[in-house]
Amino acid sequence: MAVPTWREAISHIQYGAAGRAASVSGPDRELESNVQYLKAVFDAASLAEAMFLWHQTVHPDTKIGQPVYWNYTNSRFEPALAAVENVAGVVAAADSADVAGIIYTKESSTCAHILTLGTAEVALTEAVDGTPVAGRYYLSAADEGKLVAQSPPASVLVLRNLGDGRVMMMPSHRLFAQDHQHISLELAAVPAGDCAIIGPGNVHVITTPNTAIAGWLPATHASFGGTAPAGARFGYNMAADAILSSLWPPIPIEAVLLEMMRSDTVGGQRQVYGRVSSDLVQFDTNGIWWMSNCYNEAPWPVDCGTVSSSSSSSSACPSTILMSLILSFVRMTFHTG
Repeated sequence: MAVPTWREAISHIQYGAAGRAASVSGPDRELESNVQYLKAVFDAASLAEAMFLWHQTVHPDTKIGQPVYWNYTNSRFEPALAAVENVAGVVAAADSADVAGIIYTKESSTCAHILTLGTAEVALTEAVDGTPVAGRYYLSAADEGKLVAQSPPASVLVLRNLGDGRVMMMPSHRLFAQDHQHISLELAAVPAGDCAIIGPGNVHVITTPNTAIAGWLPATHASFGGTAPAGARFGYNMAADAILSSLWPPIPIEAVLLEMMRSDTVGGQRQVYGRVSSDLVQFDTNGIWWMSNCYNEAPWPVDCGTVSSSSSSSSACPSTILMSLILSFVRMTFHTG
């Protein structure tokens, strides 16, 4: 249904104008248009069937039925897309996934009325590939301004097509990334302080712990307050890792995964990349704990991490491949409001 355009000023008949029907009836038609506009607004309000944003600035490529979001930078509504972004190790929904509504009608290429909530007659042919069918429609993760019937991994429910020409606009403002957050961070694969370089058959020891730097401390260090589990040899110094400490502990703690890339033999003859077993690392609400101090089983290379990364990129062979520890977990979030 087309919405009449509101006219701020009526073009009154000017003195001396010809008495043609087009001239005489002009002001009447403009007044009629304003009356129809007011009726459409009052009907929508009184019936409480739908809510609209009128006369909104939109991207010129937007079409009837397409989902849009508010672009803060450009100060206009633009085609929405179910996308994510990684900010400081936290995967969150992008602004483009925050659907504000769908294009209801357009006054011009850059001005439109937007259906934000409720039921109204809207054609979805421009928003859906193929023939629209009755059922739920989600925000596409592949094409801007498109709707898909199959929920994508980044799921944003936008509306329900009732199958009779009407849609029931019910955008999900609880963003998919708020149900859980995917975290991926790199831990420091070095001791937090000085350590002794040892040979086979010996154990790794941190000789001078330093809580001011990122890395691993003795599990018995006073900074842990006696919270280390039985048998733990080292604990990760979260106090020196602002991002990780702000995200810990994950809920549930069972969602944590630690992967290690390292060189099995001196000279980088073979790389191992995989999940660290629970026999070697444990997680609890207090922190991350390394359970072995045996030779070549510490959370740092046998040289105490003293080999610089530049050595691995030099032309000399064989090279020493530095160790890396990648921590990943799913962090559930809960809403109380």
